[in-house]
Amino acid sequence: MYRILLAEEQPATREAVRARLEKAGYEVVQEVNDGPTALRRTLDLKPDLLVLSLRLPRLGGLEVLRRMRQHGTKTKSLVMTSADSQHVVGMCMQAGASGFVSKTDDLSEITLAVQAISRNHTFFPGLQTAHGKSDPRMLTEAEQIASLSAREVTVLSYLADGYANRDICQALSLNSRTISTYKTRLFRKLNIASVVELAEVAKRNHILGRGVTGEERRGELAWPLADDGYKVLRSVLDAIPSALSIRDPTGKLLFANKFLLGRYEKEERELIGTALTEVEGLDSRQATKLQTNYIAAVQRAVPFNAELVVRFKGERHALLCWGSPLFDATGVLKAMVCGVQNVQAQELTFLQLRAAKEQAEASSTAKSLLLVEHAESFRNQIELLSRALSPIAEGEMRAAALRRAAQEALAATEALRSQLDNLQALIASSNSATQTVREPCNLVDILKEVIAALEARYASQEARITFDDSLADAADVWLDPRRFRQVTSSLLSQRLVNTKKPVLAVSLRTEARSRALVFVEIDWKDASGRRPPRKPSSATYGMQVGAALAESLGAEFILMSQAPVHLLLRFTVPRAVAARHDDLDRYTTAPCE
Repeated sequence: MYRILLAEEQPATREAVRARLEKAGYEVVQEVNDGPTALRRTLDLKPDLLVLSLRLPRLGGLEVLRRMRQHGTKTKSLVMTSADSQHVVGMCMQAGASGFVSKTDDLSEITLAVQAISRNHTFFPGLQTAHGKSDPRMLTEAEQIASLSAREVTVLSYLADGYANRDICQALSLNSRTISTYKTRLFRKLNIASVVELAEVAKRNHILGRGVTGEERRGELAWPLADDGYKVLRSVLDAIPSALSIRDPTGKLLFANKFLLGRYEKEERELIGTALTEVEGLDSRQATKLQTNYIAAVQRAVPFNAELVVRFKGERHALLCWGSPLFDATGVLKAMVCGVQNVQAQELTFLQLRAAKEQAEASSTAKSLLLVEHAESFRNQIELLSRALSPIAEGEMRAAALRRAAQEALAATEALRSQLDNLQALIASSNSATQTVREPCNLVDILKEVIAALEARYASQEARITFDDSLADAADVWLDPRRFRQVTSSLLSQRLVNTKKPVLAVSLRTEARSRALVFVEIDWKDASGRRPPRKPSSATYGMQVGAALAESLGAEFILMSQAPVHLLLRFTVPRAVAARHDDLDRYTTAPCE
């Protein structure tokens, strides 16, 4: 029976296609919903046909087809997609597809396509142009190469070898505009969109080495490296008991040593060609950060390193990833040797040392906060005044003028109390770091307490504060909770005082870092929809207070905008051991490549 592997992201589409194929008498051996799995299962199961969508998660359908051809699999492929332009059809055919079906057509087209392919025919309906001739994009890759002029082949070989336009100009005695014209022609004739694809075409057709077409440069890697040197390099990297790899300038994997393959429990053929963004265990933000660092290092031809805390096979791992340039004989960067250093032991040691240090400081520090206590006493007197004026403001005395005066007195009292908050926080911030008492605490809990207290305090003004802690994965830290409450309460109240119906949006984001540290970012915005006064008298003072208070936490205070007000507070603090959050004790060695 004709065996088919089905790769489609949408469950409903998979079910419909499977039902149609099984009704026609074909065996669907497995269904998958992403590109890497489709490639892996195709290589493992060796079905007669792979039916796949172009829009597959993590690895697109075209890349799956290209890698199937690189692995030399005999499995044929049928592409189904809603993008049915001649250009897309041509790309599929060039990538090695045996057939193409539009998702907008009736499902019976899939049955017809499978029948044709199973009889060793291709299925590309509508490939004739209006003039009755084949579209140039429908040529096979060999025919496309044959259509190139001798000069175009020479330029192709230089580009595939990694030469910049100016270097090709010097070598061929041509100007840059002419080289750009040849490059545009090559992209059009070969139906490609980047130099990376051009290099792959050149490698498959053995067009490498400054215009020389032949077998002398057919090394397994896509950069100039003698076969003997490549074998020695592989042997050396394989002998090192650490996760090591070689990646091309775009980040695609060219080689993985035995230690790395063992960590992934995969064969080399399954990983070759995978991008940095496909590394297992990385979330989208980490993948983007790693790729950005890698490309920046390649462009500058310098080493790089990145600290990552990732999840791999259900467990959390602290990793230090690094890369070092690999140059050819002419000094041109051709690849990066990359590796991963396990920092499990260091991470646990840092955590223990920091906990011991913070605990020692907390138990041995003797502080004198006389000025702060005086400010607190003054606050108590204002509270008494506020309580005395409240009955008047609430209407127990009918005289409207007296009631207005009482309300103004209450507003003035509230403003004075806010200023005292700032004064108390500033006094506290002026003390040295040895006068702070750090202890394990939870940032989410403290911020919720501060927000609840402020909403109650400004209830008469109908104040409302929203709080988002969805990105606060590592909220248990070592810090002075009293100082943190003072700073956050003071900064938030600056926008609440003397404002009718104020609305603030507060969010907390935390990110675990290596060496038992946590990066913290607190973001708050004026969400009331009202513009502040053009030149508020307290603006300069408020910014000075904000900067001073941020400094007391060792934080960075950033004014994103004044209209509406948008502020950021960023700082890094030691991570605290908490049963409900911490799982560093489960760290094990993990690969990053």
